[in-house]
Amino acid sequence: HEADRSAIMTYESPSTGDPVGTSFIIPKSPEDLLKRRRMMQYWAEHTCGMMGRSPDFVNINMMGFALWHEYFGEKEPVYGDNIRNYYDYIRENDLCLTHTLVSPQIDRSKPPSEWPDPCLMLGVVKETDAGIIVRGARMLATLAPMSDEIAVYPSTVKRLEPHESRYAVMFSIPIATPGLSFICREPLDHGGTRFDHPLASRFEEMDCMAIFNDVLVPWERLFIYGDVDKHNLLFATVPTLGHVAHQMGVKNMVKTAFLTGLACELAECLGKHTELHIQEMLGEMISYLEMVKAVVIAAEAQAVPGPQDSLMPDRDTLFTMRTLYPRLYPRMIEILRTIGGADLVMTLSRADIQGPLASRLAPYFKEGNVERHVHLTRLAWEVVGDNFGSRQLLYERLYAGDPIRNMAGRYLSYDKSHCQALVQRLLDNG
Repeated sequence: HEADRSAIMTYESPSTGDPVGTSFIIPKSPEDLLKRRRMMQYWAEHTCGMMGRSPDFVNINMMGFALWHEYFGEKEPVYGDNIRNYYDYIRENDLCLTHTLVSPQIDRSKPPSEWPDPCLMLGVVKETDAGIIVRGARMLATLAPMSDEIAVYPSTVKRLEPHESRYAVMFSIPIATPGLSFICREPLDHGGTRFDHPLASRFEEMDCMAIFNDVLVPWERLFIYGDVDKHNLLFATVPTLGHVAHQMGVKNMVKTAFLTGLACELAECLGKHTELHIQEMLGEMISYLEMVKAVVIAAEAQAVPGPQDSLMPDRDTLFTMRTLYPRLYPRMIEILRTIGGADLVMTLSRADIQGPLASRLAPYFKEGNVERHVHLTRLAWEVVGDNFGSRQLLYERLYAGDPIRNMAGRYLSYDKSHCQALVQRLLDNG
């Protein structure tokens, strides 16, 4: 709503002409991709890249599904109509969505149909005139308590057996639907001050298990129903992950910039920035930042045509980010820990610097700037060691799914012919 940003944050609705959020835009030109990147960057900068599931993530995913609506409507046209209508609905009403992809880890050695209770995994129990009734649980509904609706999609990796059609569902319904409840993990924000907990006090996006207890899903909210092949092949056939990876890349770009800035500030605050090994580590983080930025920009520059005259950032380029960031992030945390050292173990609080011994603290801090030092080290501790930072470390590892499977998938899916042709040409020439 800021006047100087409305041209970036909104665009004209194709159906009403009203301004709607740029996160819903169907990019049709390089300018559209740049606009969307700037919008996503602005959001990410407000959270320092620390919210992995800000609303633009699912908005972009739903836009991608709507673009490839023919996949959903190939056998039953109504499902293609449903996904297009739903995308229009959330765009015009600016809804916030959570989503869920996987089942609880009850027994991964068996398919869900062989679990003691086949209704532990979300599936259909019956049909009614109004829609289907579903029962079971799903994870990991991040942002659910703050969302308007929940989208249930197939896993990007897990496949159903041919006889497990009851689990082959994709739909979206309001969070407030009767019978739908959420179990939240323990909050990372324990009510501390923003000074002592600058991240957890602001950016708790909450992760949940969604439990469906005989929940009605209206027919018009169904996108896949009973079709195991459509369920299993969704992400292999519909390349919407190229758009989603664009959002992920921008989020990572901002997050890396934040961590780089934090590392530089911490080194300077502690007087370590003149040490060669510290400079080497800071240079490493700067290189990561420029690499992440380069991936995002290169993907936009190499965008490929999509349906309905759309343009999609190059997926292969962005998948480099998807596979490498689970390795880069832990390394950056390690660098921050090394720079902070004992100062991250012995972190003071606002109560300390305002307490009865406050007057004695100044000589023990560079230039006597106690508050600045404590505030900065509290922030660094939250990133590298507190509950918030520990969750971030695990989240980045699993953000895009199994990192080992994803990296192996690069080999399996990447067009290696040009690379191998270079070798073969040399061999052929003796």
